Formats: sequence, structure tokens, C-alpha cells
Amino acid sequence: LAAKMRWGKKVISAITSVGKTEEERALDQQREYGTPVWQLNYEVESCTICLQPFFERETKHMGMHHCRWCGCVVCADCSAARAVVRNGDLARVCSICAQELNSPWRDVDPFRRIVL
Repeated sequence: LAAKMRWGKKVISAITSVGKTEEERALDQQREYGTPVWQLNYEVESCTICLQPFFERETKHMGMHHCRWCGCVVCADCSAARAVVRNGDLARVCSICAQELNSPWRDVDPFRRIVL
């Protein structure tokens, strides 16, 4: 049964990764299995989601936040959601991760995901 479950997860992973870039597949694996690698503040000029610039007129961090799920830098508006993260804490997550974490498919048996 364990071997069948591993095989099923690999099949689902292959199906969902079709058409994705290598970076997107790596991000999917990182979100599912590991802690996020945070984007460095000095490398980011605008929100990863809405593209609103962080730095205007010599001001410092204008609502710059890290998503605790994927590690991307986003503005306050795009990181208003909270979710339980890997260590069990309730933490700030970006709107994209919040949507994914609230997906009805998230905790469903992998074999049911492919039955539509």
C-alpha cells in the first residue's frame, strides 16, 4: 500500500507539473516539503504580486513583508491573510499562498485529486 501511495503521489506530481517552468516546479516542491527561501529585501523594488513599488522618495520599507509560506516579498495589502504555517504558528502569508492553502483539494487523498 505504501508503494502504491508513493506511486500515486508521483503520478499526481507529474500531471500537475505539465506546462510549468523549472522554477515553478521547484517552488511547488518548496511550498509542499520545505521551509521557504526568503527573497532578499535589497533585491526587491516592488511587490511580487501587485507590483506596487516599495521605495518612493527616499522612504524606507513601505509595508514590505515576507510571506511565511513561500518567502516572497509582498506589500501589506497582498499579505493581509494569516494561515497556520509549517511550525504550527499563525503567520502572515501572501494572497496567492492563502488561496492555495484554503483550496478544498489541499488535504484530500491524492488519488481523489485525479478523479473529476
